[in-house]
Amino acid sequence: MSLVSLNPPNERKLALIGLLIRIVLFYLPTEGLRDSVSKSFTLTTAFDSNLHVKEFLYLKRNKNNDSVITNASRVSPITGVIFGVFYGDNGSRSACFVIDLVTALMLRALHLRLVRGKNVHENEENVSVFGFYLVHPMILMSLLSHSQRCAEFLSIVMVFYVALDEGKRAEMMTGVALAALTLIYAPAAIAMFPGVLAHFLCNGESKNDSSNDSSSLIVSGRKRGVQFVMQYFFALATLVNVADRYVVPNDSLRTWLRIAIFDRFTGKELQPNVGLQWYVYSLVWKRFLSWYYVAFQGCSIACTIALAIRFSSSSSASSSPSSKTAKNREAQRVAPLFSSCVALFSTIALSSHPSLGEFAFVSLLCLAFANVSLTSKNAQKIVLDGAMIAIAIFGLSFVTLRAWLETRTGNPNYFFAVTLMFALGQVYIVYHAINFALLALKKKES
Repeated sequence: MSLVSLNPPNERKLALIGLLIRIVLFYLPTEGLRDSVSKSFTLTTAFDSNLHVKEFLYLKRNKNNDSVITNASRVSPITGVIFGVFYGDNGSRSACFVIDLVTALMLRALHLRLVRGKNVHENEENVSVFGFYLVHPMILMSLLSHSQRCAEFLSIVMVFYVALDEGKRAEMMTGVALAALTLIYAPAAIAMFPGVLAHFLCNGESKNDSSNDSSSLIVSGRKRGVQFVMQYFFALATLVNVADRYVVPNDSLRTWLRIAIFDRFTGKELQPNVGLQWYVYSLVWKRFLSWYYVAFQGCSIACTIALAIRFSSSSSASSSPSSKTAKNREAQRVAPLFSSCVALFSTIALSSHPSLGEFAFVSLLCLAFANVSLTSKNAQKIVLDGAMIAIAIFGLSFVTLRAWLETRTGNPNYFFAVTLMFALGQVYIVYHAINFALLALKKKES
């Protein structure tokens, strides 16, 4: 039996191991070691946790301070709400711990919903995304750095989970979840929007469940798509208004939104990280900045739209009588949502502040789609290859940053090797994810 092909006892063992590791890292009396590790430049660079504790506690400590919003504040107002109610490093650490456990449980619930509530442990090929999330080394390192990305991970899972709901409120709940994700981390929400919209457009519900009339399904799908878009923008406007009235101090919402959200797309406040943007931005001439924006942000958006169109064309077959088996219909039904999962990979590769924890988390999302959009073997390959790539990048980052900034025996080109390796790893994973998913759909259609 493979590493992540688990039965319930093994899942419980992995869950217990993961919980014990978290207790050791977070709550045992190793404060000095924990602080030195969490504040390490190598860790904060790889997991995008710059000024993490200070950002979390801005709302608690500095409600009446005009200088609370600085160019170094990349935390969003919604993230500030989540972590601002806690005070001190221990409170921030506890918030990360709780959100992490909720994310693990929601990943398990997402996988159960994808397989339609069947007993996922009856088949030897089924996987435990819950257990593997709890012991994934990059997820543990992300938690140790107190990265605010844990709120992003939970929001992404919630979007997928409510989008798969078959109730009448699926469009509304998905719009609210995606609007919250927009204010937490806008690049991820933009990457997911085309795929989620295609999911509602391609999965209409006829008034008569026994009807196979494709025209009624298409009309209903269009209505669901329109309802989702309207609910999304209404929820986004509501959250922004609430943040302006009750969250952001001194009527500085516009400044905070610009720094926390929009500056990520304009190349401002770029610091060395595992992504390609900062290095290219440091070399590009001012007159070529427009081409720079197109190369990174434009290509990222174009990739997400192209993926949604390609996978929605497979999903449209689910409304026709040619979809004979329930397994085939289920794979085609969730194909647009899987395109959002792949789009997250392309966005990570081209974003301004990528994170190794985010890279590991999205690979685990692919594991949640096992036996639906991917075969179990291929999903395991994506997760394990992604884990090895992330560990190699983290180790190389430690060596190159030390040579560049501490021993002064290297230069920024040393660290550029890390960014190049990260981009190549993203291309490798994206290629295999798309190839495996399309092969699985073609096999089921035939």
